[in-house]
Amino acid sequence: MTLQSLLDSLEYSLIQGSIQTEISHLTEDSRTVRKGSLFFCRRGYQTDGEQYLAEALAKGAAAVICQSAGSEMLELLFSRDISVAVVGNMDEAMQTAAANFYDHPQKKLTLIGITGTKGKTTVSMMLRALLECAGLKTILIGTNGIFTGDQSFLPTHTTPPLLQLYQYLDQAVRSGCSHAVMEVSSLAVKQGRIRGLDFSLGVFTNFSPDHILAGEHESLEEYRSWKRQFLEQCPFCVLNVDDPWGEELSRQLTCPMLTCSRKRKADLYAVQAECRMEDSFWGSVVEVMGCYEGVFRLSMPGSYNVSNALTAAAAGFWAGVSFEQIWETMQRIQVTGRCQVAARYHGAWLVIDYAHNESSLLAVLNMVREYHPHRIVCLFGCGGERSKLRRFGMGRISARLADVTVITQDNSRREPFSSILADIMDGIRMERGEYLIIPDRTEAIRHCIRLARPGDFILFLGKGHETYQEINGSRQHFSDLETICREIENETKEKGEQ
Repeated sequence: MTLQSLLDSLEYSLIQGSIQTEISHLTEDSRTVRKGSLFFCRRGYQTDGEQYLAEALAKGAAAVICQSAGSEMLELLFSRDISVAVVGNMDEAMQTAAANFYDHPQKKLTLIGITGTKGKTTVSMMLRALLECAGLKTILIGTNGIFTGDQSFLPTHTTPPLLQLYQYLDQAVRSGCSHAVMEVSSLAVKQGRIRGLDFSLGVFTNFSPDHILAGEHESLEEYRSWKRQFLEQCPFCVLNVDDPWGEELSRQLTCPMLTCSRKRKADLYAVQAECRMEDSFWGSVVEVMGCYEGVFRLSMPGSYNVSNALTAAAAGFWAGVSFEQIWETMQRIQVTGRCQVAARYHGAWLVIDYAHNESSLLAVLNMVREYHPHRIVCLFGCGGERSKLRRFGMGRISARLADVTVITQDNSRREPFSSILADIMDGIRMERGEYLIIPDRTEAIRHCIRLARPGDFILFLGKGHETYQEINGSRQHFSDLETICREIENETKEKGEQ
């Protein structure tokens, strides 16, 4: 496709080269540039694309789009046989080029966006499973990955950058998908990653304080405003009205909507939700009324997962999913890294969850208490270069609700573990809970497994689905699930040899 075709309908100035230059690839990441690439020299939120221009040119970029060009940049560009266009709005240019390059895939799919502080991943995976059960081939784009049936990709963000997002939607169209279920973070809305996408349905899970720090959101009000902006652009919404802000939105949004609740009457609501824990089942039995009426078994535990299931079911009703398909899907659904039973060992439940802030940790610990455990052993760490208040809160909640807290490394990034630990310990000491500090996560997991007794719940929190650990700026492969299974195997072998 020519540069001219890509920039069709966009105002720009060609300052060098030919508008007929052939383009075979779009990118804003100099590491992925190849011959024939159009490189968007974009001023980002943390770095400036101009820093990587020389690398992009050296790798064979065919053309460059920039928003402004200083003398040094012009000198570098003019020294190469390359086409250069200047645009007034880089986000608009990227969206226009992506839509033209991939032949407007967003118009060939029913787009469903899910936003909220917690529950986005669980609801999106539940909803995709419901749609697929109903025979609607669906791409899922979210924290756990990008899934199009026979293909999957590891994500870099909850909501991918715009150029990647359009590429994934194009792949979905090519593979025969009719629907796209996507987690929509407030930061993605703020940064224009969903620009040009017309969502048919917006889904709201819940809202709580989070992501208030430099580089994300300046205040709770700003965080809320970006979520509201997304929902206001949707022609139909599904709202969890158990959340106070969801209830407020149900009165303020002007579009048609479906409400759901596990506490009171709504368009879909739970009459009763009974916790069940059996040898092969850990979850709830849920009786619903409203747009669906009946009883289903939910194979994910806790009242908040009942809320997630109702939210997904209401969205499924909008899409034409039958109650029989709800019943079939909910009894078998499992979400990687979300209340995932990694193993049963010595009569204990070993559970992995992504809980990585105070509110999600509180929800998980309260949920486990509903099942009357013998003891709760809670292993977690906190991310480096993140909120100190989050660390304090997680320490305080674990010390209050767990019988034993094991503090270890999470993704410390470039921050010393000692400073992360100090913040967690401030919360631990406030509640005077029993704790252990084992910095090496493998050693910490091994110790927790050895603590297992009948009726215990051993919780491995914070990393969930992640398959890496980032320490001192370096990412290494690490999976809680793999480590737990390996350590149990080692423990079993050692005891068998004795």
